[in-house]
Order: sequence, then structure tokens, then C-alpha cells
Amino acid sequence: MLPFAGLEMVLLYLAFRYIDHHAADYDQVVIAGSRVSIEVVEGSAVRRYELNRHWAQLIACAGDRIALRSHGKEVEIGRHLCEEQREAVVRELRRYLREAR
Repeated sequence: MLPFAGLEMVLLYLAFRYIDHHAADYDQVVIAGSRVSIEVVEGSAVRRYELNRHWAQLIACAGDRIALRSHGKEVEIGRHLCEEQREAVVRELRRYLREAR
């Protein structure tokens, strides 16, 4: 019985560490002028992308996938959002990208 309790405590510790490490994850999209800047933070990794606003395409699949694509680059965003928030993001991105055309 005691080894199982120890294993459970180790698993709980690892789960809390994972949650703590990823609690501040976010995606930031900034549309300014002819540029779309995307910053994706996952744990301690930070990735930045720059896309041309006039060529950027919004990819919104029926499931839970949102991506911006331009010149062979595709950046997935919104993985941490619920469905309602994802739909709002798609509407806003469509509106802002449409204004560029």
C-alpha cells in the first residue's frame, strides 16, 4: 500500500509542476500596418513570427484549429482557448485581415 501512495504523490508532484510551468502560456497576435506579428509562449520557449498582412490567410478548421498562413509559413494559434473564445478570435482576425485588402 505504501509504495502506491508514494507513486501517487510523485505523479501529483509532476502534474503540478507541469501545470505551473505552462500556466503562463499564451499566443499574442499584433496587426499593425502591413505586418502581422505573432508571439507564441509555451513554458520557457518563446517563438516569434512576422507575416505580411496583405498575404496572410486565416485557416479556421471546424474543430479547434486556428492558424495564420503566409508564404509557406503556417503558425497555429489559440490552442488554449475554449470554443466560444476561438470563434471570437476568428471573427476579429477576419475583420482585421479584411481591412488590409
